[in-house]
Parts: sequence; C-alpha cells; structure tokens
Amino acid sequence: NSIYNCYLCYWLVIAIVSAVVSPASVADAYLIEPGMGLLQQLPEETPAKRSSSTATTRPLEIVIFEHTDVAGTGGLVLNCPTPLQLGNIAIPRFQMFEKLPLMLGCSLEEEEDEERTQAAVTTTTTVPVAEMSPWFWLHNIDNVSGSFPLTGAAGPLYMGGNLEEAAERLQSDNIDPKGRFKFFRKYKHWKPHQLEEELELGLWKLVPQ
Repeated sequence: NSIYNCYLCYWLVIAIVSAVVSPASVADAYLIEPGMGLLQQLPEETPAKRSSSTATTRPLEIVIFEHTDVAGTGGLVLNCPTPLQLGNIAIPRFQMFEKLPLMLGCSLEEEEDEERTQAAVTTTTTVPVAEMSPWFWLHNIDNVSGSFPLTGAAGPLYMGGNLEEAAERLQSDNIDPKGRFKFFRKYKHWKPHQLEEELELGLWKLVPQ
C-alpha cells in the first residue's frame, strides 16, 4: 500500500509540474498581438568587455505581424538593412521607392544571404529578382487595397497591399515614402509558444510599436 501511495504521489507531482511549466500556461501569461514590438535583451557586458570591443552589438528591434497557436509567430527585424536599395531591383513597381533600403527582415546570422548580397552589389548595379526581391512591406498609409492592419500597434500600421495604388497615392499627395514604408527580404519565425518561452527567459521585451 505504501509503495502504491508513493507511486501515486510521484505521478501527481509530475502532473503538477508539467501543468505549471507547460507551453500553454506560459503563453497565457502574455498578450501578443500583430503590430506589437519586440526588443532583444542582450546580456550585460562588463566594463572591461565593453572597452575591449571594437564593434557595437545592437539589440534586434522587431515588429510582430502574425501570432497564432497553429502557425506560431512571425516578425520583421527593423534594424538589419542590406547594402541594397529598392532601385537595385529590376521590378517597375519598386521604382517609386528606389531610394529606400532593402531590409533583411531577419537577423544577420543569415551569413549566406549576406555574402550573396555583397557579391551582387560588387559585381552589378542590378540584382537578379530571384535573389533579393522583397516579399514583405510595412507602411502607415490608410486605405491601400490588399493591406491588412496590425492592430496591436500604437498608431496606423499596415502590412502588404497594392504597391501600384500606394505609389499613385504618394505621388498625387506629394508624400515622401521615406519613413512611411519599409521593405523586407525575409522574416523571423518562432514555433507555437516559442516566443512566450523566450519572453519568460528574458530574451525579449514587448514594447509599443
């Protein structure tokens, strides 16, 4: 009987611990919506390390565009530009935005993509479409067809939409696209509940966007 009780207690403890640390319980602790921002929390450097370092490591700044229990979380890194501008890409619909930088969209750990980008820049002024064409864009222009609002943002923020229509709006209203549009090559992805677990570990901080 005592052996049975010990066995029962063992599995009861396992069940309680599993419930406490389960991904679902961690996920419930955070309200995450598309449009919210993430700021990477870097480890604290000692003064000696900081003075000996020749390069400054900047924390990643991310805007979330998708967050579901099925697909996980998608975010666009705002502060990792490539060496390219939109004018380097031979697609007519990007020409209105030719002076804007093409953002990588994910972290600079994607070294293979960065090396290919650098090679393209040093060998030609026009980059093959399949290599670096942007697949994602953010903007704050209202009523552009095909775009969808990121409702968790502090102000108007949209993803995607009809670029030709947006370009016409910018031209007719004499609006500078700088500061209104950002274009991205890739995005950063977390599996379901992975971001919440990383928030729990202190790797990221939710910030207004």
